[in-house]
Amino acid sequence: MGPRLRVDAATTAENESSVVLHAEFDGRGVVLTGRAGAGALDAAASYAEQSGIDLPASLCLIQAPNGGSADHLSPKVLDRIVGRCKPGTGRTYTKSAFISVSLEVGQDPSPIVTEALKRRGALSFVTLGTSLHHLHEMPDRGWYRARPSNMKT
Repeated sequence: MGPRLRVDAATTAENESSVVLHAEFDGRGVVLTGRAGAGALDAAASYAEQSGIDLPASLCLIQAPNGGSADHLSPKVLDRIVGRCKPGTGRTYTKSAFISVSLEVGQDPSPIVTEALKRRGALSFVTLGTSLHHLHEMPDRGWYRARPSNMKT
């Protein structure tokens, strides 16, 4: 078992004031996080729960905050938004995590983040200067299938 997310993840006040958006399309939830920190994400999860939204049950796509930085996520937040960890044996991947990383910066997302998402059934996809498209029951548009960043080849 490798390094894990910190329970006390903390970021700047500016990051904690980031907007977190949730939408559902045909029962498939999408959460966009921008640069939100663990505090903002925890508050968003509380608001969703108070509104009767079961984020882990409906989630199919999440944007990992701030380029996949481990400082922006905690195990508690991921449990509330993505879902609890699943055993490795027979684990199914029903969710996607998009991680926006600039090609110029060339920085990979934290492996701690991609592994934490993977343990919760979410495969991570990194932009690295490219566009990613998430589709469901759409006609062929000539797009190619992206390879998850946290899967062995």
